[in-house]
Amino acid sequence: MFPLAPILFLPYFGRLADRVSRRTVIWFGIWVEIGALAFYVFGSHGLVFALARFLEAFAVLVTPIIILAQVEDGVDGGKRGAQTGWLLSFERAGKLGGPLFGGLLSYYFFPEFPFVVSAIILFILSFFLLRTPGKKTIVVPRPKDAFRFVWLSEIKSFLKHRELRGIAMLGFAANVGFGPFLPLFLPLFIVGNLGLSYREVGLALFVWGVPHLLQGVIGSLADRIGSWRCIIAGNGLMAIIFILFPLVSNRFSILLVAVLCMGLASSLWNVSGWSMLSEIGVRDQCVGRIVTSYSALVEVGSLISFVVSAWLLTRLEITTLVVLYGLVIIAGIGVALPFLRKRRGQCIL
Repeated sequence: MFPLAPILFLPYFGRLADRVSRRTVIWFGIWVEIGALAFYVFGSHGLVFALARFLEAFAVLVTPIIILAQVEDGVDGGKRGAQTGWLLSFERAGKLGGPLFGGLLSYYFFPEFPFVVSAIILFILSFFLLRTPGKKTIVVPRPKDAFRFVWLSEIKSFLKHRELRGIAMLGFAANVGFGPFLPLFLPLFIVGNLGLSYREVGLALFVWGVPHLLQGVIGSLADRIGSWRCIIAGNGLMAIIFILFPLVSNRFSILLVAVLCMGLASSLWNVSGWSMLSEIGVRDQCVGRIVTSYSALVEVGSLISFVVSAWLLTRLEITTLVVLYGLVIIAGIGVALPFLRKRRGQCIL
């Protein structure tokens, strides 16, 4: 359910954000999340929870990306990596702190209480968003086709741009490798192969998230040496760790160091990739369409990988599967590298 929602809807709402209003799409996303939380609190049937999961996937993936597009409109081009990085760092801080505070609220009150608190906060934020005057830094005229949308033609338009083609190919390969590893196979390996508990799983996921708090610093590096170099470095480091996974996964302490390095690699790739996408989008006044079309494409890689990996796991060990992920990423780097070198061009979106 989670990858399906962004694949279907992200490009459409990117078009709306560019041609109608970013603020309207953000406000809509907030209320979709409130609806999902209401289903979690009051739902009692499996189909209701499936619908809630679908709505939540839409809200938590569409809304932050459109917020990113809104912020990128006013970012200083020379500091784009740093400012994008700090925005992503604050988002990561919320993801790291949310489970902790949610667990405490559930423990001291009742299991659904975190959903109630989240809905109240989002309700307040939605009205704050409406009452706060917006600053328009880029004016995009609203054509008659603002609401017209054909998914395939939108993606084809995205892929006509040389740099976007390269980053999409690399993002697809990276998501094939990393998409199922962190949420599924790393916990399975820690519990099943190392014989540890979910406490160690939580610790590993926390360690992976720590470097993402420093994406502002990493973004400054991307500003100095170039986003595409950091993109290649991040994916290259991730691929090396995956290929060496059978050697670094025998002891939990060594595995934690490897997971920390994975977090650093992910941070390098994450902030640099968004910076490059946003730079192209701001230059051509189509940030919303670029970042959402890219996200939809890489989620296709994640969805395919979940299905294929589940089948491969019946025939291979987890360690062998992770090595294959590393090889896929290296292949993606080789294919994408010629497209990622900076070259001026006009956006055809």
